[in-house]
Parts: sequence; C-alpha cells; structure tokens
Amino acid sequence: MFLKENEINEIERRIGYCFKNKELLSIAFRRKSFTQEQKNGNQMPNNEVLEFYGDAVLKICVSKACAKETAKSYEKGLNSEHNEEELTHFVSNYTDKEMLSNLIDNSHLISYLMMSAGDIKNEVYNSPSVKEDLFEAIIGAMWFDNNLSVDAIYDKVIEILDLRLDMPDFYKKNDFVLLKEFADRKNYKLIKEKGNYYLVDNNKIISSVPSGKYGYSLNGYSNIILAAKIIIDDLKRNGLWEDESKDKIKINVDNVTPSNAINKLQELYQKRIIKYEPNFSEGELNRNDNLWKVVCYFDGDMSKYVFVGFDKVKVEAKKKAAYDAYIAIANDINSRG
Repeated sequence: MFLKENEINEIERRIGYCFKNKELLSIAFRRKSFTQEQKNGNQMPNNEVLEFYGDAVLKICVSKACAKETAKSYEKGLNSEHNEEELTHFVSNYTDKEMLSNLIDNSHLISYLMMSAGDIKNEVYNSPSVKEDLFEAIIGAMWFDNNLSVDAIYDKVIEILDLRLDMPDFYKKNDFVLLKEFADRKNYKLIKEKGNYYLVDNNKIISSVPSGKYGYSLNGYSNIILAAKIIIDDLKRNGLWEDESKDKIKINVDNVTPSNAINKLQELYQKRIIKYEPNFSEGELNRNDNLWKVVCYFDGDMSKYVFVGFDKVKVEAKKKAAYDAYIAIANDINSRG
C-alpha cells in the first residue's frame, strides 16, 4: 500500500471523504516514476489511469451542476440563462490546471505524493501539472471506490471544488486566462512564487503582484483571477496591454517549405495557435504506381483539415501532407485577422 495508516486518515480528513478501499487512495498518490523504481514496479499500479478517469468525472460533475440550472429554466418554459460559449468557459474554468493545482496547495496534499528520487531532485512537486494530476487521480479513486457511480460522489466533488454557479466571471474568459493568452502571444512567462505573481520577459519583470494584495477564497482560483486583473490593469496603465483584438495572430507562409513543414506545424500547436496536434497516418504503398500515401489530420473541431501527400519516399509524402496542412491553416487564420 505504501501510504501509512495515519497518512491515509489525514488525507481522508483533508478531503472529507473516507475510502472503503484504502488501496485506491494509495494508488492515487503513486506517480509512475515511483512505481518504476520499485521492485516489480511494472506490475504495480500507479495513478495515471485514475488521473485519466478523474479528469472525465470532473467534467461530468461540473457539467451536471450547470445542467441542473438549465433544467430549472426549461421547466419554467424559459431559455437557458447561459449560452454554449458561457457554459464552455464555466466548465473550463472549474477544471483548469491552475484551479486544481491550488486545491492541492490549499489542502497541503502534495507532501504525501510518492515520487522517484529523480522527481524529488527535480522538485516536480512544485509543478502545477503534477498537482493537477494528483487531484484528478483522487477524484478517479473516489469514482472507483463507488462502483463507477458519478451520482455517488457528485456532491463531494462539488463541495471540494467550492463550485459556485453564481460567479459571473466564471462564465467568461476570465482575466487569468486572458493574461495567460497574452503571455503566450508575447512569449512571456507567468510565474508564481510563494503567492507572488510575476510576468517576466527574458528574466526581466514586466509586472508583478505580491501575495496579500488580492483576496482569499476556499479554492484559491478566485485569488488568481484577481491577481491577473491587477497585472492587466498595471499593463494597461503603462501602455503594454494588447488584447487579442489588437494583437491578431499572423502566420508567415513565406518561410515554410515541405522540408520544415512538420516542425512548423508542431510550432503552431506548441504555441497554442492551433488547439490540436497534427497526426499522420502510418503510410500506405500503392504497388501499381509505387507511390506512398501519407495523411495529415487533426482531432476535434479541426477535423476538417485532412491532407494527403504522395511520393515514392514515405517521409517525403509525409512532408508534402504537412506542407499542404500548414498553408491551409495559415491562410484560414490570416484571413480571419
């Protein structure tokens, strides 16, 4: 099990939930790197699977909370108070990495996470992504502990999230999201250190807000939104703020060739200019004309972008498909600017 009985009792006290199967809770706190270090580690479960399911359960619970309000409107013969975009923002805000990371910080649970020696040396426990994974794994463990019943844990999840349907900022792209997008466009870094927030460009602090200058809430995410608003206001006062409407993304198509198109597509994804990573088929050889066929495609609402490359060499066919995809995506984005 690895978690000691007193540690399990303390974790349960902090999250307000008592596990019937204590082993599930222990698994939720095991990183894959930790199990790989252990003897017979390949057979030892880690928290990756619980994290996967926990992420899905979280979205269901938050969506269900919204749906209950929508149902009340429908029962009265009224339209939903919030449209699709607002509801999307609400679910996204309540399942945001920073939100979940702060919940772990506020409950002081990261100290119980079982990590490899390398993870400890690299201080991965400070990473918001690692804290997010832990939170989702805990939710996943609760779900399995209740025979895969979302209804059984719904109230507890909503309580842990401190979910408030009456928070108008959560139905829009809030200031923290806007600040993150601004930082991405400008290649700035947004850093949190001991409660202080810094917007940094090449180690130069552009703006900052100290801890204590913004408020306090149970889940901590409202604090982050307020901290972001203070930084945005500071940027506006100094003439440094440019919202998305003033800073339209333009993609240069002059410097792309079939040789660099695959890397260029990956850059668009890494810079979050496109939402989905490019996928490529394994390749299919037509024996009649001895040509390789490779397909470049995307998931989600980018599924319309499907491009095929042909060449006698498979890797060249892949490059051609990537090139056509890059040009089409760039032209679409530039035309919207």
